Amino acid sequence: MNFNRKLNRLLLALLLGFAPSMSAWALPEDARQPIYVDADQAEIDKNKGITIYEGNVIINQGSMKILADKVTIFNLEKKVSRIVAKGKKGQAQYQQKPDAEKDLVIAKADTIEYLVGKETLHLLDNAYLLQDGATMKGHRIDYDVRASMATATGQGNKGNNKPNSRIQVVIPAKQLNREEQ
Repeated sequence: MNFNRKLNRLLLALLLGFAPSMSAWALPEDARQPIYVDADQAEIDKNKGITIYEGNVIINQGSMKILADKVTIFNLEKKVSRIVAKGKKGQAQYQQKPDAEKDLVIAKADTIEYLVGKETLHLLDNAYLLQDGATMKGHRIDYDVRASMATATGQGNKGNNKPNSRIQVVIPAKQLNREEQ
Protein backbone atom coordinates (compact mmCIF):
# COMPACT_ATOMS: atom_id res chain seq x y z
CA MET A 1 0.00 0.00 0.00
CA ASN A 2 2.36 2.70 -1.23
CA PHE A 3 -0.41 5.25 -1.77
CA ASN A 4 0.18 6.80 1.67
CA ARG A 5 3.82 7.48 0.98
CA LYS A 6 2.76 9.13 -2.29
CA LEU A 7 0.15 11.17 -0.48
CA ASN A 8 2.69 12.26 2.12
CA ARG A 9 5.22 13.50 -0.40
CA LEU A 10 2.66 15.06 -2.69
CA LEU A 11 0.77 16.94 -0.01
CA LEU A 12 3.96 18.06 1.66
CA ALA A 13 5.11 19.39 -1.70
CA LEU A 14 1.77 21.09 -2.20
CA LEU A 15 1.93 22.77 1.15
CA LEU A 16 5.50 23.91 0.85
CA GLY A 17 4.88 25.24 -2.64
CA PHE A 18 7.25 23.01 -4.55
CA ALA A 19 7.14 19.53 -6.04
CA PRO A 20 10.05 17.28 -5.01
CA SER A 21 10.66 13.97 -6.70
CA MET A 22 7.94 11.43 -6.13
CA SER A 23 10.45 8.60 -6.77
CA ALA A 24 8.91 5.17 -7.35
CA TRP A 25 5.55 5.86 -5.69
CA ALA A 26 3.90 7.62 -8.59
CA LEU A 27 4.11 8.02 -12.29
CA PRO A 28 7.51 9.61 -12.99
CA GLU A 29 5.89 12.50 -14.82
CA ASP A 30 3.63 13.37 -11.82
CA ALA A 31 6.50 15.01 -9.92
CA ARG A 32 7.25 17.25 -12.90
CA GLN A 33 3.67 18.45 -13.21
CA PRO A 34 2.40 21.69 -11.68
CA ILE A 35 0.05 21.50 -8.71
CA TYR A 36 -3.40 22.96 -9.28
CA VAL A 37 -5.74 23.91 -6.44
CA ASP A 38 -9.30 24.85 -7.33
CA ALA A 39 -11.70 25.91 -4.56
CA ASP A 40 -14.46 28.40 -3.89
CA GLN A 41 -12.32 30.15 -1.27
CA ALA A 42 -9.02 30.04 0.59
CA GLU A 43 -8.02 31.42 3.97
CA ILE A 44 -4.40 31.64 5.11
CA ASP A 45 -3.60 32.46 8.73
CA LYS A 46 0.19 32.56 9.05
CA ASN A 47 0.01 33.45 12.74
CA LYS A 48 -1.93 30.26 13.53
CA GLY A 49 -0.15 28.22 10.85
CA ILE A 50 -3.38 27.18 9.15
CA THR A 51 -4.47 27.25 5.51
CA ILE A 52 -8.06 26.35 4.68
CA TYR A 53 -9.48 25.66 1.23
CA GLU A 54 -13.28 25.38 1.08
CA GLY A 55 -16.00 24.68 -1.44
CA ASN A 56 -15.59 21.86 -3.93
CA VAL A 57 -11.82 21.63 -3.41
CA ILE A 58 -9.97 19.89 -6.21
CA ILE A 59 -6.21 19.38 -6.00
CA ASN A 60 -4.42 17.89 -9.03
CA GLN A 61 -0.85 17.02 -9.89
CA GLY A 62 -0.41 14.62 -12.79
CA SER A 63 -2.39 11.46 -11.99
CA MET A 64 -2.94 12.50 -8.34
CA LYS A 65 -6.27 14.01 -7.42
CA ILE A 66 -7.78 15.03 -4.07
CA LEU A 67 -11.47 15.93 -3.90
CA ALA A 68 -13.05 17.38 -0.75
CA ASP A 69 -15.45 20.01 0.48
CA LYS A 70 -12.76 21.35 2.82
CA VAL A 71 -8.99 20.87 3.10
CA THR A 72 -7.16 22.23 6.15
CA ILE A 73 -3.38 22.33 6.32
CA PHE A 74 -1.73 22.72 9.75
CA ASN A 75 1.84 24.00 10.12
CA LEU A 76 4.15 23.90 13.15
CA GLU A 77 7.40 25.84 13.02
CA LYS A 78 6.93 26.49 9.29
CA LYS A 79 6.56 22.77 8.53
CA VAL A 80 3.41 20.92 7.61
CA SER A 81 2.31 18.76 10.54
CA ARG A 82 -1.20 17.63 9.58
CA ILE A 83 -3.54 17.71 6.59
CA VAL A 84 -7.29 17.12 6.92
CA ALA A 85 -9.65 16.67 3.95
CA LYS A 86 -13.38 16.55 4.73
CA GLY A 87 -16.52 15.89 2.80
CA LYS A 88 -19.90 17.45 3.63
CA LYS A 89 -21.96 16.73 0.54
CA GLY A 90 -19.94 13.60 -0.19
CA GLN A 91 -16.79 11.86 0.89
CA ALA A 92 -13.26 13.19 0.64
CA GLN A 93 -11.31 11.25 -1.97
CA TYR A 94 -7.67 10.65 -2.84
CA GLN A 95 -6.50 8.88 -5.98
CA GLN A 96 -3.23 8.35 -7.80
CA LYS A 97 -1.75 5.99 -10.36
CA PRO A 98 1.37 4.44 -8.80
CA ASP A 99 2.90 3.51 -12.16
CA ALA A 100 1.92 2.98 -15.77
CA GLU A 101 1.30 -0.75 -15.27
CA LYS A 102 -0.99 -0.41 -12.24
CA ASP A 103 -4.53 0.79 -11.65
CA LEU A 104 -5.42 3.87 -9.64
CA VAL A 105 -5.15 3.67 -5.86
CA ILE A 106 -8.36 5.16 -4.44
CA ALA A 107 -9.07 6.11 -0.82
CA LYS A 108 -12.39 7.57 0.35
CA ALA A 109 -13.80 8.58 3.73
CA ASP A 110 -15.91 11.28 5.32
CA THR A 111 -12.60 12.59 6.72
CA ILE A 112 -9.06 11.86 5.53
CA GLU A 113 -6.34 12.90 7.99
CA TYR A 114 -2.61 12.70 7.35
CA LEU A 115 -0.09 13.08 10.18
CA VAL A 116 3.11 14.10 8.44
CA GLY A 117 5.64 13.45 11.24
CA LYS A 118 4.23 10.02 12.01
CA GLU A 119 3.68 9.21 8.34
CA THR A 120 0.21 7.94 9.20
CA LEU A 121 -2.97 8.23 7.16
CA HIS A 122 -6.38 7.93 8.84
CA LEU A 123 -9.52 7.30 6.78
CA LEU A 124 -12.33 8.17 9.21
CA ASP A 125 -16.03 7.31 8.96
CA ASN A 126 -17.19 5.24 5.99
CA ALA A 127 -13.60 4.42 5.04
CA TYR A 128 -12.81 2.70 1.74
CA LEU A 129 -9.51 1.71 0.15
CA LEU A 130 -8.93 0.20 -3.32
CA GLN A 131 -5.47 -0.93 -4.40
CA ASP A 132 -4.51 -3.51 -7.03
CA GLY A 133 -8.13 -4.67 -7.24
CA ALA A 134 -8.38 -5.45 -3.50
CA THR A 135 -10.78 -3.42 -1.38
CA MET A 136 -11.04 -2.70 2.32
CA LYS A 137 -14.05 -1.04 3.97
CA GLY A 138 -14.79 -0.11 7.55
CA HIS A 139 -15.61 2.64 9.96
CA ARG A 140 -11.90 3.54 10.11
CA ILE A 141 -8.77 2.54 8.20
CA ASP A 142 -5.34 3.53 9.57
CA TYR A 143 -2.21 3.14 7.49
CA ASP A 144 1.31 3.36 8.91
CA VAL A 145 3.52 4.32 5.99
CA ARG A 146 6.81 3.40 7.71
CA ALA A 147 5.62 -0.10 8.63
CA SER A 148 3.49 -0.55 5.46
CA MET A 149 0.68 -1.74 7.71
CA ALA A 150 -3.06 -1.11 7.41
CA THR A 151 -5.60 -1.62 10.17
CA ALA A 152 -9.36 -1.50 9.60
CA THR A 153 -11.96 -1.27 12.36
CA GLY A 154 -15.73 -1.35 12.39
CA GLN A 155 -18.04 0.39 14.83
CA GLY A 156 -18.20 -2.65 17.03
CA ASN A 157 -19.70 -6.09 16.73
CA LYS A 158 -22.42 -6.00 19.37
CA GLY A 159 -24.84 -7.76 17.10
CA ASN A 160 -25.80 -4.68 15.09
CA ASN A 161 -26.06 -5.08 11.36
CA LYS A 162 -25.51 -1.45 10.47
CA PRO A 163 -23.22 -0.67 7.56
CA ASN A 164 -19.61 -0.39 8.78
CA SER A 165 -20.33 -2.23 12.03
CA ARG A 166 -17.74 -4.75 10.80
CA ILE A 167 -14.92 -4.50 8.28
CA GLN A 168 -15.01 -5.95 4.78
CA VAL A 169 -12.00 -7.02 2.73
CA VAL A 170 -12.21 -8.33 -0.82
CA ILE A 171 -9.14 -9.95 -2.38
CA PRO A 172 -9.52 -10.65 -6.10
CA ALA A 173 -9.07 -14.25 -7.23
CA LYS A 174 -6.21 -13.24 -9.53
CA GLN A 175 -4.16 -12.29 -6.44
CA LEU A 176 -4.88 -15.65 -4.80
CA ASN A 177 -3.96 -17.77 -7.82
CA ARG A 178 -0.54 -16.39 -8.70
CA GLU A 179 1.58 -19.00 -10.37
CA GLU A 180 4.93 -18.41 -11.96
CA GLN A 181 4.96 -19.27 -15.63
